Amino acid sequence: MRAPASRLVAAISLVGMLAALSYGAYQVRVLDTDYQLKSDSLAVLSDLADSLRREVDHIRQGPLNSLITPKVLAVPAQRVQCPKEWDGYGRDANGLCRGYGFLLWLDIPYARREDIRGVDYHFDGLTTSPVRRGTEPSNGFLVGWLGWWPWPTIPIVVEPKVGQKFTIDFPMEQTMRDAGWSEGK
Repeated sequence: MRAPASRLVAAISLVGMLAALSYGAYQVRVLDTDYQLKSDSLAVLSDLADSLRREVDHIRQGPLNSLITPKVLAVPAQRVQCPKEWDGYGRDANGLCRGYGFLLWLDIPYARREDIRGVDYHFDGLTTSPVRRGTEPSNGFLVGWLGWWPWPTIPIVVEPKVGQKFTIDFPMEQTMRDAGWSEGK
């Protein structure tokens, strides 16, 4: 009677060992899949970190002209004197057109704003101040004025503290139209 009992125990033990081996193999596959997902995630994160390092290096050491984006904003304001050519385009009998408070500044990384001594915005045509100078880095060298229409293009001369001045031709009117601006808005 002992022989059949020991065979039964041996069979149960064998089944238990096979179940344990099968479960172990299953767990290895699960862990291998989990490892592969984490390895793929690590590769993606590593690529992102490298990209961020390159971007930080570009901000710290890249040429200023590649870091600057001119920005503009128009806010409705009081009516202003405008030329006779504007008859039929909002000019009233007193020679006034709808006025706007225009703000123009440079979008530049804060880390590089102190590298600029000043910015000159050149306005041609009917203006009492053909050149306006922005000297405050904290507001992006902002300038403002009251007018009736954006200039088609404004040459912006940036004066770095080190190196040569350079000019950015800012298509002000087109930029504003692209952002949804039109007369009366």
